[in-house]
Amino acid sequence: YVVAFFGSQGVYAYDLDGNLKWKRDLGRLDAGAYDVPDYEWGTASSPVLYKDLVFVQADQQKGSFLTALRLSDGATAWKVDRDELPSWATPTVYTGGARPELVTNSPKFIRGYDPDTGAELWRLGRSSNITAPTPVFDKDLIVVMSGRRPNAPIFVVKAGARGDITLPERATSGGPVVWTRENAGSYMPTPVVHDGRLYVLKNQGILTAWDLQTGQQLYEQRLSGVTSGFSASPVVADGKLYLPSEDGDVLVVRAGPKFELIATNPMGQPLMATPAISGGLLLVRGERDLFAVGSVRRRAQRDGAPSSLQPGASALERDLRPGVLRRFADRLAHDRLGVGAVLQPAQQALAGLVAQRHRQLQPAALERDLAAVVERQLDRLEQRVGVVDADPGAVGLVLGQQRRGLRLVERQLDLHARTASSTSRKRRMCAGVEPQQPPTMFAPAASSAGRSFAICSGVSR
Repeated sequence: YVVAFFGSQGVYAYDLDGNLKWKRDLGRLDAGAYDVPDYEWGTASSPVLYKDLVFVQADQQKGSFLTALRLSDGATAWKVDRDELPSWATPTVYTGGARPELVTNSPKFIRGYDPDTGAELWRLGRSSNITAPTPVFDKDLIVVMSGRRPNAPIFVVKAGARGDITLPERATSGGPVVWTRENAGSYMPTPVVHDGRLYVLKNQGILTAWDLQTGQQLYEQRLSGVTSGFSASPVVADGKLYLPSEDGDVLVVRAGPKFELIATNPMGQPLMATPAISGGLLLVRGERDLFAVGSVRRRAQRDGAPSSLQPGASALERDLRPGVLRRFADRLAHDRLGVGAVLQPAQQALAGLVAQRHRQLQPAALERDLAAVVERQLDRLEQRVGVVDADPGAVGLVLGQQRRGLRLVERQLDLHARTASSTSRKRRMCAGVEPQQPPTMFAPAASSAGRSFAICSGVSR
C-alpha cells in the first residue's frame, strides 16, 4: 500500500497500481502557531506503517490525538487523546530492542507508546513549543530534537524507559536520558545517524556532528554559499551525507569526525523534499522535476539492457534568451524600485553567454545542465531582488553579486567545454540513455575510484 495523510482532507490508501483502497476522514485539524491560534499553518506529519497498522499523529490547537488505523480497510484499531499543542513531527517506531516503541515528538512531552495497544510507556518534558523533526534511533538509543528557542534541545534516550523521565532543571543527563544539549536542535530537518555519529542540520545552514554515545561535539560548520537555508532533511549513503538546500543545491559532505565538503551540485530549482535512496539511485524531488542520480556503471550492470526511457526535452532547444527575460520580467512584475531596469542587462548578458557557449558545445548531453545553471542564477537573482525591495541602499551590493555570479557561470561553462572535448570519444550509456553530467560531479573524479557518475534519468517539466 501507499498511504498519504492530507490533514483535514483525510487519510488515503492506494495499492501499487494506483487504485484507491480506502479513505478516512479524521475531521477538521487546526494546526497552527501555539501563540497565535488564528494563524493556521496546516499539517505536516506523515503516516507511518507498522505490521498491519497505519499510525497518524494529529496534534492541533484543541483535541489532539494519536491513532492507529487498520492497513487493510482503514478501520480504527486504537486511538488515544493527547493534551498537546500543535506539532508537525512524524512519529517513529523503534524496533532496535526487545520492546517496540512508537515515539512521538511534541511540545509538551516527547512520548513513547506501545504500538500494538496505544498504551503510554514513558514521557519526557522540557522540549520546544514547536516540534517538527522526526525521532531517529540507532541500536538502543533514541534521538529526539526540536529547534524552537529558547531551549531547542537534543535528547538522547535509552530505549525501554518507563514513566515520567523528565530531567530536573539544568540537568544534562539522568536515568534513561543519556545526554541532552540545549540550543543545539534543528527546527525542521530531521537528523541522521551514521557510524556512531549524529549529524544535525539547522535551517540556517549549520551542520553539527556529535558522538552519539557521549554527546561530545565533533565539529560545527556553517555551510558556505547557502542563502535560502534548508527545509529538507539530510540522507546518508556510501559514507556521504547529501544535503538538499532551498537554493537548489545538493551539498555532499563526507561522513566522519571532521568536516569535509566533497561537492556542491546545482539542480536548477529549489529543493524542499528529503531525497529517497533506492536501488543504487538517489531520488531528488525539486520544485518542478524529479531527478534520479546514480552510478552509470552500477546501473548498467544491474539493468543489463537498454531502457525505454527517453531524455526530456532540453530547455535550451527552445529560444533561450526571450524565455529567460520573460521569466525575469514576471518575477519583477511588482518591483517598486525599478530594479528590473538595472539588472536586466546582466540577465541579457547571461542569456547571451549561455547561448554562445551552447553553440560551441554541441553534445546534447550538456544541454540540460546549462539550463540548470540558468535556473540557479535566476533563483539567486530572485533572492537578491527581495533584499533590494526591502532596502534601496542594497542596489550596489546586488549588482556586485550579480557580476560575480556571471563570472562563476562563465567558469562553469568553460569547465563544461573542457569536459566535453575530453569525453566526446568516450560515450557511456546509462540504461540506454547518454548520461547528463551535472556541473559538479556527485562524486568528484579525484575520489570516485574510477567510477563514472551521472544523472541517469529525469522527469521533464
